[in-house]
Amino acid sequence: MMNVIQEKLNRLDEVLKERGIKNQFLVEKLKVTKATVSGWVTNTHQPSVEVLYQIATLLNIKITDLLYSDLKLYPKEEPRKHKKKDTNEEE
Repeated sequence: MMNVIQEKLNRLDEVLKERGIKNQFLVEKLKVTKATVSGWVTNTHQPSVEVLYQIATLLNIKITDLLYSDLKLYPKEEPRKHKKKDTNEEE
């Protein structure tokens, strides 16, 4: 199994700071725990796509504004080479 490079996936912390909004706002509006929002803000856990949509709607921004655009989730690896089946082989 390939290891994922640990990077920040969402910009939620930055967006909330830019707008002067506390985590508690999301806790109350989304009816989730403080720990849940804290995980999203610290990037230790990620909200689902549905929740990202809800957050974007609440903050009146596009979902893409909540995500980093230059993510590198997996290390670069060599393209896989496929073996060609020998057409002379009998089945």
